[in-house]
Amino acid sequence: MEMALFYFLILLLFSFAAMYFSFAPQVKIFEKSGNFTFFMQPILYIFIIYAFGTISAYYLGENNDFIAKPDILRVVLPLVCTIFIYVAGLFFGEKAKAFVLLLSIIGCVFLQPLEAKFVPFGINEYLFKILAVIFFFVFCFYYKILNILPHTIFVVSTTMLIGVSLLSFVGGAPLYLAYVCALLIGSLCGFLGVNLHSLKIELDNLSCSILAFLICNIFILNISELSFSSCIIFTMLFWAELALSIYNKFFVNEKGNLLENSHLLAVAQKLTLNTLVSNLFKIGLVCMFFGWFQLFSINQYSLPIISFFIVIWLDNSMGANLLRTPKSLKQINSEFVADIKQNLKDTKESFSQIKNKKDN
Repeated sequence: MEMALFYFLILLLFSFAAMYFSFAPQVKIFEKSGNFTFFMQPILYIFIIYAFGTISAYYLGENNDFIAKPDILRVVLPLVCTIFIYVAGLFFGEKAKAFVLLLSIIGCVFLQPLEAKFVPFGINEYLFKILAVIFFFVFCFYYKILNILPHTIFVVSTTMLIGVSLLSFVGGAPLYLAYVCALLIGSLCGFLGVNLHSLKIELDNLSCSILAFLICNIFILNISELSFSSCIIFTMLFWAELALSIYNKFFVNEKGNLLENSHLLAVAQKLTLNTLVSNLFKIGLVCMFFGWFQLFSINQYSLPIISFFIVIWLDNSMGANLLRTPKSLKQINSEFVADIKQNLKDTKESFSQIKNKKDN
């Protein structure tokens, strides 16, 4: 276990240094010239570091603690699919990206071996995989709602990855997953380090989908393990944010797209950066706590439902009703005058009723 922790820290430091020292010079060039080029995209460096590291970890690290040990195809396929997703989104648009993303998730999920004991509620294995495809597709496609600031998507992503890593170190998940999580955590730390004090280059919507796809494939490798339901709990902050954004769009503002109705966007406009990041991290800790406790639960999928409602309550408590359109001074004055007139009218009618009763 000590060697496993050592490997984890080495990969973490390697990915951080590789990301920071390769991406920071490109940012400086962008700040001087103002011209954005292909090599200034942060997801490019994150993917290269992850691809190199995940293959190295597969051959050099410990990966014999899987219940169903992955072959090299299950490791390489997500990397190849990531390239196709990026090309489709870059050259053919959002619909093409969504189509290739869906095909990629289908291929990665259905490639996983799945024993009957890992399928909840006794449902059919293929039905469970179809539900997993829908779960991961929505997660990847709408992950962009977390990209309000580099800090917000960083906190949510790293808390999920830290949760999986700690599962590995307590024996709840394969150690290989901790190693690949270290690669993404270090890369994201390097990315945040460049954007820490001021926003320089952020992740675009396509990059968010690719980052989510890489995170998903860590979860997918765990789909045949006893801790997959814990991984679901780690994503609850995303699902809570998505649910609140849908509610705001259809029941509060009733206009604009989903991103414009993001609950996190409204909160970010009202809270300081430190308060926002602190609250997100605390909610992420709650998700991690429930995810670890899920290992000791009798039912594999009992706590995800409970944790969803708890997390959505915590997320909403950061800024309830912030998305409601603020009233102008003229509207406030008009309503105030109208209330006064209505109160005077009600008072006059009350006096009239009293006087009529006395006359009678």
